[in-house]
Amino acid sequence: MFIRTALALAVATALPASCSDGWDAPAPVEPTPVEPGPAYPTGDFDLSFGSDGSLTVEHPAHPDGPVFATAPGQAWLHLAEGDLHAAEHQGSFDLDEGLGATCTGLVVLEVAYEGDALHVEGEFADCADATFAADFWEEIPGHLAFEIAPDHPDYDAITLRPASEADERIFGLGQQAPHHRLDLKGRAIPVISQEGGVGRGQNPITPAIDLAAPGSGGSEDSTYYAAPHYLTDADRSLFLENTELSVFDFTADDVIEVRLHA
Repeated sequence: MFIRTALALAVATALPASCSDGWDAPAPVEPTPVEPGPAYPTGDFDLSFGSDGSLTVEHPAHPDGPVFATAPGQAWLHLAEGDLHAAEHQGSFDLDEGLGATCTGLVVLEVAYEGDALHVEGEFADCADATFAADFWEEIPGHLAFEIAPDHPDYDAITLRPASEADERIFGLGQQAPHHRLDLKGRAIPVISQEGGVGRGQNPITPAIDLAAPGSGGSEDSTYYAAPHYLTDADRSLFLENTELSVFDFTADDVIEVRLHA
């Protein structure tokens, strides 16, 4: 499994992939974090990795702030053992998203250039068997692509964690029709195209429909056209390229979690 992400001046994309059935345990690595230092130029972008697991990506065309940044003291990447269950009801889906062992203590061990790409390797201090490799490169002018590959197949849920603000207004995720406001801040939304349902969670219509045909009432998240892309009034945007289920969690004040199940 891997995740691919591409950052533009206000755009990020991500893509997971399959991993082989077999797995060879990596050789033990002594966790020696990369010390904070000068930014690593990658095309026209500058990448900075903190010893606390943070990541900052800057571009000269965006002088007001970074293209991508994590909340202070927080890691930009988490890995977890996913536990995802789905039940289909006449075109609508009930999703039960669970996470098992979760790795949060990201440690960058090595940063080096391989051709035009910046190659990064790391592990997680709280998970002895969780390591990853990532490559960053400027795919086209103004677009920074990166691929992240966990080395252990059990960690099949990847979370990207860009910073947010309490008053940040967030829009997108395809054709969304919230009941009360277009701003998605405060909600966690699975990106899946499904039957809209009757009532889409509104009382008393949806409960009555669900009595006759369980699961057919839908919810506020139900949409015929889901797209893994959001943009905010703080000039931030992220777009996933993958087709696997993702969940965009906007519930926290200071961080957005984009969880990817593969």
